[in-house]
Amino acid sequence: MKKWFADLTMNVLVRMVAGKRYFGVAADGDEEEGRSCQKAFRNFFHYVGLFLPADSIPFLRWLDLGGHEKAMKETFKEMDRVISGWLEEHRRRREPGGGYKGDQDFMDIMLSTLTGTSLAGYDADTVNKATCLQVIMAGADTTSVMLTWVLSLLLNNRQVLKKVQEELDLYVGKERQVDESGITKLFYLQAVVKEALRLCPAGAEPAKGNSQKIAR
Repeated sequence: MKKWFADLTMNVLVRMVAGKRYFGVAADGDEEEGRSCQKAFRNFFHYVGLFLPADSIPFLRWLDLGGHEKAMKETFKEMDRVISGWLEEHRRRREPGGGYKGDQDFMDIMLSTLTGTSLAGYDADTVNKATCLQVIMAGADTTSVMLTWVLSLLLNNRQVLKKVQEELDLYVGKERQVDESGITKLFYLQAVVKEALRLCPAGAEPAKGNSQKIAR
């Protein structure tokens, strides 16, 4: 489930930002490009969580103990190559007047918005790529981690899981999936998610023993 959640959230964000889908068995698009994208993003999440000696003793950075800094730079170059490819693809499919055919994604809107603007010395492409990358990086890992914690807490508290299932059966039923309009009726499920966020925030280690309890 952890891998499935990671693929799901990454697909949602990459589709929203660049109109792509690379992760999981239902991925589409160029296979080689998809593998490069997956490898670059997963390496990023691996390296961003590492603790290096230079984090505590900065003058050791030039030694690059373990070669992690070199690997981080290579990962950044690969991510920049992937994002640059998306940007060129979006630029090519713009119509001569600056408009688009069909739905626009986040990168399309950024291209239209940044054209001809002053960006304090930074070129529009750099700002576009950095913003799109930040949206993906900030939302993907935290969301998948949070979903994994919610599921783990529910499995460790079967009485709460049963109440969530009963609420879903009552307001949604078993013949269809939950949609955005139906979420407003699921008060107990919302409370469960908020309690999971309190017990196990994605940005910090959960308190000892919190993984075994969840407020009713």
